[in-house]
Amino acid sequence: MSQSQTTIAGVIILVVIVGAIASLGYFQVYVAPSVFVSTTTTSTTTTVSCTRTSCVNVTIPMGAGTPAGAPGYSPDFITVVIGVNNTVVWKNNDTSIHSVTARDNSFNDATMHPGDIFIHTFTTPGKYEYYCIYHVWMNGTVVVKSAS
Repeated sequence: MSQSQTTIAGVIILVVIVGAIASLGYFQVYVAPSVFVSTTTTSTTTTVSCTRTSCVNVTIPMGAGTPAGAPGYSPDFITVVIGVNNTVVWKNNDTSIHSVTARDNSFNDATMHPGDIFIHTFTTPGKYEYYCIYHVWMNGTVVVKSAS
């Protein structure tokens, strides 16, 4: 391959990479904006709405997908009370795919793409430990207490 052909191939590869990055950014900002406090699924049309006090928000911050990056879940330890604030909303603010997977398999969102939200309502008191199946350093705990 001549030098000019190599240069042209390099430019084409660079244009493809830049286009892919720009498309991902466009998708995250304009196509898939996320609302942190409510979600609707179209398969069975389930709507969950939270007020500031009825849900607990947990984020997966930017950089959580790298071991030296941000902490995995923020906060990584929460306590909820059944009937008060027993719905937890996890939001993936990172650029990596993550999961929220209970160690006892009581809940699981195995593939949270960037911007995705996972909502789980706890109904049984106990201690629930969870982790990311893609990033072993990411761990969290939910302690669920009864209302009485």
